[in-house]
Amino acid sequence: MQLLRSLVLTLAGAGILWYLLWTRPPGPGPVVDARLKPALIDWMEDMRDLGLDVKWRYGRLDWILVESSSHLAGHSDPGSGTLMVSEQALSQGPWTAKAVLYHELGHYIFGLNHTDEISIMYRENLPEDYYRENWPELLNDY
Repeated sequence: MQLLRSLVLTLAGAGILWYLLWTRPPGPGPVVDARLKPALIDWMEDMRDLGLDVKWRYGRLDWILVESSSHLAGHSDPGSGTLMVSEQALSQGPWTAKAVLYHELGHYIFGLNHTDEISIMYRENLPEDYYRENWPELLNDY
């Protein structure tokens, strides 16, 4: 009987902790590397124009940073509230950096998965020129 009571109390405690962590009000938003701010402003405006309310999940982000030592173009870590764009993606040009930021925000904010079709959520990076010349279509498919 004591084991059952301990199990019930443990589960109740875990449930309360989950509730407190995931229903807390969103914060003011992340600290953002200055090199990514223009692309982030574009993303916020695009989401607003699409009628998408992203404040709740966006407010749970703590950091949007540029990472110098990654083999990935970018990655997000919901556990730490961090989103990273690689220095390499940034060096390829502003459209590539923007695409990688939108891609990682797609994972973090919307829970989007990679696609096999060319899109912002495509699993591979595309050339800078492709992003620049096809951005409206890519955004439309986001």
